[in-house]
Amino acid sequence: MFRLKNQKSDDCKGDNEVLLSVKGLRKRFGSLNVIDDIDFDLKLGELLCIVGPSGCGKTTILRAIAGLEKPSGGRICLEGKTIEGPGPDRGMVFQDPALFPWRNSLKNVEFGLEIKGMGREEKERIARSSMDLVGLEDFSHSYPYQLSGGMQQRVGLARALANDPEMLLMDEPFGALDAQTRNSMQDELLRIWGETKKTVMFVTHSVDEAIYLGDRILVLSARPASIREEIKVQIERPRDRTGEQFNDLRKEVLGLL
Repeated sequence: MFRLKNQKSDDCKGDNEVLLSVKGLRKRFGSLNVIDDIDFDLKLGELLCIVGPSGCGKTTILRAIAGLEKPSGGRICLEGKTIEGPGPDRGMVFQDPALFPWRNSLKNVEFGLEIKGMGREEKERIARSSMDLVGLEDFSHSYPYQLSGGMQQRVGLARALANDPEMLLMDEPFGALDAQTRNSMQDELLRIWGETKKTVMFVTHSVDEAIYLGDRILVLSARPASIREEIKVQIERPRDRTGEQFNDLRKEVLGLL
């Protein structure tokens, strides 16, 4: 049974720059070995992207950090404490925004605040602020069926941000969107990231998306996942998707995959 708080551990050493530390992470599902001895750190305010072959374990890594999967080995430390289960210090954004259809946008964003037992006025103030941040201040009373896919995903992002987590865990949040909307949402994420200074871990199948968004890219091997390469993206923002540096890095990452 997972505890709902992070547990202090002698194995976790605090670092003023490192928010998250993953050491020797392994995960098995019965006889299936999914993750094999993964190590990486995530710095405060960093936007880290993870790419790898389909089914290699990218989402499993994210779920382990979220506290939704118990590792088979190794440790995951957040701010010097071992992650033992889910907590409000990590906000998860899924590919499917998973909004409650009977709640309007504002009420969906308020959901996590309700769980915390927050008062009505404070809850609404924070939720409206999050809606403003993602550019949906005029759609607070709209229901999910009245919103486009991109707008629904913004509501999901606002719901995660409303809890003011230390980091955002994003599992292919734009994967189901059309190309134009996807590019727009990538720019929106970069704007929000710049304004909030949140630490972000972003899983994607798209090499172009990882290069466009990431400060660093972790390239995973096929299952069982291990880190094939860690790449620092040294392209100035805003990034030109058609530029020479972008194309060269795309070729490098695709070659690793």
